[in-house]
Amino acid sequence: MQHSDDQLYVQIDKLYKSFRELRRRTDFKKAVTGGVWFFQIKKSKTDGCWHPHIHAVVTGDFFPRRRLSRIWCEITCGSLVTEIRAIKDPAGAANEVARYATSPGDISSMSPDDGLEMADAMHGRRICGTWGTD
Repeated sequence: MQHSDDQLYVQIDKLYKSFRELRRRTDFKKAVTGGVWFFQIKKSKTDGCWHPHIHAVVTGDFFPRRRLSRIWCEITCGSLVTEIRAIKDPAGAANEVARYATSPGDISSMSPDDGLEMADAMHGRRICGTWGTD
């Protein structure tokens, strides 16, 4: 999602809703048969904005980044940043995914106010999930 000065819980709501919409899109569903996703939050040291985002490992046919970016931009009303690439090293990918699963957000390096905002925004939310079948 684009950097925003919206409250963190608002940004997370938008991100989850947008990701759900992406998975419902016909052309995405035709190419992607399923996957696993992990939520992560970072805070920019440059502008102080929150950056909630999702990492996903998907199965299925090739899905061009240009098309993914176009659909994501449409769903999110302007967010262009997407990354998609084939997994060439399954062990390396598993290691990377394990890091996401264990690190949704690092409150140890945040101010008490930021840590509280993150904890409040994440309360009761899933930080990972699966969908589809392969």
